[in-house]
Amino acid sequence: MVEECTSLENFLQHSSSGGGAQGFYRNLQLGKCGLFGTGGLIMFDVSDVIVTYHATDIIPVIIIGILGFLRSLYNYFLHKVLRLYSLINQKGRMHKLLLSLTVSLFTSVCQYCLPFLAKCQPFDPSTTEACPANGWSGNFKLFNCAKGYYNDLATLLLTSNDDAVRNIFSSNTPKEFQPVSLLIFFALYCILGLFTFSIAVPSGLFLPIILIGSAYGRLLGVFMGSYTNIDHGLYAVLGAASLMAGSMTMTVSLCIIFLELTNNLLLLPITMLVLLITKTVGDSFNPSVYEIILHLKGLPFLDANPEPWMRNLTVGELAEAESPVVTLCGVEKVSLIVDVLKNTTHNGFPIVDSEVVRPVE
Repeated sequence: MVEECTSLENFLQHSSSGGGAQGFYRNLQLGKCGLFGTGGLIMFDVSDVIVTYHATDIIPVIIIGILGFLRSLYNYFLHKVLRLYSLINQKGRMHKLLLSLTVSLFTSVCQYCLPFLAKCQPFDPSTTEACPANGWSGNFKLFNCAKGYYNDLATLLLTSNDDAVRNIFSSNTPKEFQPVSLLIFFALYCILGLFTFSIAVPSGLFLPIILIGSAYGRLLGVFMGSYTNIDHGLYAVLGAASLMAGSMTMTVSLCIIFLELTNNLLLLPITMLVLLITKTVGDSFNPSVYEIILHLKGLPFLDANPEPWMRNLTVGELAEAESPVVTLCGVEKVSLIVDVLKNTTHNGFPIVDSEVVRPVE
């Protein structure tokens, strides 16, 4: 009886495993991979855009890279806001809660009221998208406009951050967003990025930086439209890369990130050019935003390059300036180890077998 049950169990296990493997292989052949086939890392797909640029288009690209140093100014103001928030958060949980509620209320009021400042634009009947857009996604929001018109600022504000980036990155839409709407959106997200980061809510700077950079890039594309052949949506991508490099001072990793986000390999050369220029300009002003946060939190952080005055220092001079090194034996009492930890300023204790150096009382 036991042998029969065991055989039946093995048969069921092998049958289910074989059936699952066969079904998975069949779905792969048909191209039906579920969520695995949707390109999870490709959030803002612009792979269908044909990227064309000439030698004269390098000048606007260089301008975008140079203007990325504005993120250094943004880092400066962010440093001041974080210092203020640290003082508020030290007063207790109630102050943290009131701060979060204030910022949330301010955000809601701005996102609902600011679209009234934008003018309604006529819908282009040649496009394939529905107007007004159904649901949260889409490039056309009716808001307070009549039928056949849409509010471009509401399209950016009354949607999720991911869809807002997709809307700004949209290509072959030179007249979809007014310069005033892009300017309002840029200014609002600069302010919200400053005051939302570091409050008692789960938030970050990655998407806000992309939104700020894409709005500033598309705004530059509107003004440079008659002098260049680059699409406005590609200007938005370059602007986002510029501000990301200016704030985080990264180059190679950002190239890979934007390649994964946009799924367009042809964007890589000009994106690398923008990143290199922005990082070079930004490094001459202030450190990255993450280094600022590490400094404010008092976390130990070793700089990439030593200070110039450290080049002529020797190990002997450092040993004379600091307190003597405290060593321990292979076997010590817990009370002695606790005493050493309390009475020494350094954190490394060599384990030796010979003479032991005790801390100075």
